[in-house]
Amino acid sequence: MSIRYLRIKTARVAAGIALAASLIPASAADGGRPRIRIMTTVYPLLEFVQAVAGDRGEARLLLPPGAGVHTWQPRAGDILKLTSSDLIVRVGLGLEPWLDGILRGLRPASFRVLDIGRGLPPEKDGSASAHDPHVWLDFGLDLLIIEAMREALTEIEPESAAYFRTNADAYAFRLEDLDRRFQEGLASCRQRPVIVGGHAAFGRLLARYGLQQVPLYGLSPDAEPTPSRLAEIVRLARARGIRTVYMEAGEPARLADALCREIGARRLLLNAGHNPSPEDLGAGRGFIELMIDNLESLRNGCRED
Repeated sequence: MSIRYLRIKTARVAAGIALAASLIPASAADGGRPRIRIMTTVYPLLEFVQAVAGDRGEARLLLPPGAGVHTWQPRAGDILKLTSSDLIVRVGLGLEPWLDGILRGLRPASFRVLDIGRGLPPEKDGSASAHDPHVWLDFGLDLLIIEAMREALTEIEPESAAYFRTNADAYAFRLEDLDRRFQEGLASCRQRPVIVGGHAAFGRLLARYGLQQVPLYGLSPDAEPTPSRLAEIVRLARARGIRTVYMEAGEPARLADALCREIGARRLLLNAGHNPSPEDLGAGRGFIELMIDNLESLRNGCRED
């Protein structure tokens, strides 16, 4: 399935920003070819598009390390980065609410927007919310995302079509291998509830392998669980003998620890992968490595419960 991308048609940007953007040169790849300048909103999209673009592209992450993608607010310098891009890759589905207003305020320009969430197929079995923006946690959808990136890059630079195809196929092979490892590693855990002591970030990941996410609250990371929801999860954990509570890496542990104390459980981490720590990135641990950590964490919880 092809994912559509949109040309931005908006009002005129401030003259100073427009002039500054026009003066920023593109980096040159080997042989003097100008690189395609790409801006992404979350880390998985950065890793994916870097893999497809190779040395024909220069991809950057708009958000600084540790920033919350839902609530981050860009500054003038960040808007300048957007205006100097050839391609902006975003998730959509409400993940980056601050970006809509920015794009509407920019003048018509030569850059394009690849809106990943717009063209993905809906969930067929209702096991994960169709509005869940954490689309990169479904490795099957990631194959579609890679293909959409290949198409967008090819339209920008048609002469590199074969190069982009080769790169996309190579990264798709890695994703297919990751999917196989999850399928095999979690085969004995199917139909098992997975208690998430925070917001519902892992529905797509768990549903793909037959596991049921049981979060304290919904998709918004700013929400708080109700007393009735907390009591419901405690009853479930006791009835099913669940002794593991997961929390999202980088999020406060307060609620997860309170739930652990209530049901006598231990706490394990899951990583949504949208903004790896500087330590992980410095050690060369990107999206696939973080997902393998998630697999081991899920397997450990399955063995103990």
